[in-house]
Amino acid sequence: MDPEDDRLQMIEKPHRMNEVAEKYGARWTHFFTATQRFAAAWAAEQSSSGAWPRLIADLDESVRRGAVRHEYAPHIHFDYEPGSQLPPQPRLVYNPATDGILPNDYYDPVTNPEHRHHDWDGAARGGPGVKALGDLRTLDSKTGSLYRSLRYLARL
Repeated sequence: MDPEDDRLQMIEKPHRMNEVAEKYGARWTHFFTATQRFAAAWAAEQSSSGAWPRLIADLDESVRRGAVRHEYAPHIHFDYEPGSQLPPQPRLVYNPATDGILPNDYYDPVTNPEHRHHDWDGAARGGPGVKALGDLRTLDSKTGSLYRSLRYLARL
């Protein structure tokens, strides 16, 4: 996913959905992948294009603007958490040719040839990348990941 793909998925589509909802007086909850925002910050450290920092600022502003009328709740994808120490490592792969990122295990031709393992915690695979329930202070736990995402959204 390059910065423009991310912009389309995380900013433009939700913005358009908000416009439609507001036209008809509806309010709704967006399940926002905060871990994808954390991955964008990681990508900004790898990239020299300047596109990722602009995207990050726009992502944050998009949530602030949308949250005036709609709820933003965390939607977690552990494979986008750059700080995770669980396998596979590195968690994310940066491609300088496209200025894009992808979780390391997404399109593995051996373990995930048809991209069927895009689940929130890897549990469908049953491998070593499944997070324990854990506690608020442990990033590599379901509770810790959820807490980090909630804190990010609350700050916005």
